[in-house]
Amino acid sequence: MKGTLQVFKAWIVIPVVAGSSPVSRPTTY
Repeated sequence: MKGTLQVFKAWIVIPVVAGSSPVSRPTTY
């Protein structure tokens, strides 16, 4: 469960730091 949370947080943080959003552009990540 903790590992899943880490992946989810990474999926949110990485594209935001890259200048993108996983909500508006989910297919890019």
